[in-house]
Amino acid sequence: LVLFKEQIASSKNVLSIIMKWLMEPLLNESERTEPETVILDLALNMIRNLLQVDSSLDKDGQRVQLPANLKARLRNAQDMLLLKFAEENVMEMLVMLANSVEEEENRNWNLLLLDIFGLMFVCEDPSEVIGSADVLNGSWKTSERRKELLAAVPKAQSVQQRRAKCAIRNSRFTGTFKTNTVNGLMYLGATPTARPDVNNQNKRKIARKKDVTDAVEKRSAVGRCDVLVKLDEYAQMFVEDGFNSLLGTVTYDYSMESAAIEDSDDHNFTAVSSWFMRYHRLKEKGRISALPKRVKPEKKSENAEGGKGKDAG
Repeated sequence: LVLFKEQIASSKNVLSIIMKWLMEPLLNESERTEPETVILDLALNMIRNLLQVDSSLDKDGQRVQLPANLKARLRNAQDMLLLKFAEENVMEMLVMLANSVEEEENRNWNLLLLDIFGLMFVCEDPSEVIGSADVLNGSWKTSERRKELLAAVPKAQSVQQRRAKCAIRNSRFTGTFKTNTVNGLMYLGATPTARPDVNNQNKRKIARKKDVTDAVEKRSAVGRCDVLVKLDEYAQMFVEDGFNSLLGTVTYDYSMESAAIEDSDDHNFTAVSSWFMRYHRLKEKGRISALPKRVKPEKKSENAEGGKGKDAG
């Protein structure tokens, strides 16, 4: 799956050729032939399969645990693929198809489109998607997302958490090393036991941390902020043009107890609807907070009103 994502994302002509095949069937819905419908269906299923990020199932039906470096490589390939989709107008095509999903020719793809939008957006945090534009243009320090993070974890508390996680550099010397006994007593200046085992464990931890760090650095090279900016752009487009029509057709299928609905569609419907409603709420909150403050009219004092009454009398 990782290799498939990387090859599609790094290719120059694969998605562009596929999009040329799809544009004519998409634009001519009423005159769409059966072979064109089959090609469009295969293309949408290919897009859905490319966007998968879950590992395969084992014999017991449980997800296989992937190593950290492979997980990072998978996420990096996903980011590369999303940027390629934005470059080749694949995301715009999906929003356009969601907008016209109420048409009889496109109605059968509503659950497939729901799955695709879930794979693209649900794994991201809506607040980070919205705040990506602030990071890109350099206004992160004054952004609402930074204020929310500081309010959630105050500065003093975050400093204490970092100090608790970081080892003291002088802890190996006498007088600063602390150890707890079995009875719960604490001794200062004690010599740690089994020092070689601790060193071996630390070496293994450092090696694992280095592998994860290298994988994260490779992922950041793609441009994580650019991916979030593109997701923000197309999420706003989907909210304006495709959200109501797509979710409306799925709701109708639920009301009619359609046989096409599976158990996974329940999760997709809940996840996609809640993600985009939260995204829209945060967008509106940011838009309202950016408006200039309304100046309240000054209240007339009682003395002034009383004076006016006497003059009138």
